[in-house]
Amino acid sequence: MLRPPFERTIVSKRGADTLEDAFVSCLQEAIGDSGQELEAPHANTEPRLGENAIFELRRDPIRGVLAILGSLILMVVIGLGINIAKFVVDLSRFSAALSARLSGLAFFVARLNLV
Repeated sequence: MLRPPFERTIVSKRGADTLEDAFVSCLQEAIGDSGQELEAPHANTEPRLGENAIFELRRDPIRGVLAILGSLILMVVIGLGINIAKFVVDLSRFSAALSARLSGLAFFVARLNLV
């Protein structure tokens, strides 16, 4: 296998067979390999979901403001949509009554409902 020159240099300086072995020896030298086994991290080192959200909101408070404002805007829009739907139903009743009153006039020509 043909290796690039920098890789051959690193491997030969470390007296290793592969670049991976040379890298491991560099790491061991950097940490001062004392022959001791390193402790594995504890299983519960990951923060919980709520803690992550709190950390993110502390780091970026604008995201929290936008989330609250977005929720409020959605509530207003949905509330208005419900009220407008009631208004449209009332308006259609008014429209039916108005067309019934206007049907007797000479210039008003009643047509079939489109809906």
